[in-house]
Amino acid sequence: MSSSEQFVAPAVRASAGAGFFSHHGLWAPGVRLFRRLRFGAKALIISLSFLLPLLGLLAWQMLEQADAELSGRQDATRQHVEIAHGVLAWAQAQEASGSLSREQAQTLAKQAVAKLRYDKNEYFWINDLQAQVLMHPTKPELNGKDGSGIKDPKGLAVFTAFVQEVRKNGAGFVYYQWPKPGQDKPVDKLSYVKGFEPWGWVLGSGIYIDDLRAAIASAWSCIWPFWCQPCCWRPIFSTASSASWTAACARRAAIWAP
Repeated sequence: MSSSEQFVAPAVRASAGAGFFSHHGLWAPGVRLFRRLRFGAKALIISLSFLLPLLGLLAWQMLEQADAELSGRQDATRQHVEIAHGVLAWAQAQEASGSLSREQAQTLAKQAVAKLRYDKNEYFWINDLQAQVLMHPTKPELNGKDGSGIKDPKGLAVFTAFVQEVRKNGAGFVYYQWPKPGQDKPVDKLSYVKGFEPWGWVLGSGIYIDDLRAAIASAWSCIWPFWCQPCCWRPIFSTASSASWTAACARRAAIWAP
């Protein structure tokens, strides 16, 4: 090799190296490392770069949908309580006009509210500002009893919490756990309570939100096994047939399906 060729070759190599870095910039070391990886590792990195943002988007959409559903239920519950509150105002107006005594008006109000239903099974109850239960349609054994000692499994004094919310804000939502009608096991519930000042009453109604959380968990369980279980990555790392891979995913989907 001539002396001129010896000096040209390093210059060409240096120029090529400079071109590599000038083209890839700070990414150059990563690009070189990626080129040295095996096919399986490259396929995994590329797949994850598409998969992880997709899973994040799906999770975000499910949370947004759940928030919208919960907000809609809250608005509906608030509106129903407002309507029942109007019944109390109507009964109190009978007292104010002299048509009924207070005791008669209150009895009429409790009887009327006890019969109200919406969404088939949702109901209303009434307690006073001392947490005494005045009317509970699904648990009549509580009527006339002190509810300050009634607590949910998490230790929340339920009726005391209703009174505190009304005393503080006049109306508002309270999270707690309470059995569904005809059942004994407490489940998550969100209730809206509103005070009725003329009689010192608290009127409330709630919605069970365990079904909403179950729906979210069910939707996620349908997504998770197809994307994040080993059988879904098997074709990347082996030469297993497409038929066996499909059968494996089908079996796993059957196990995870709600």
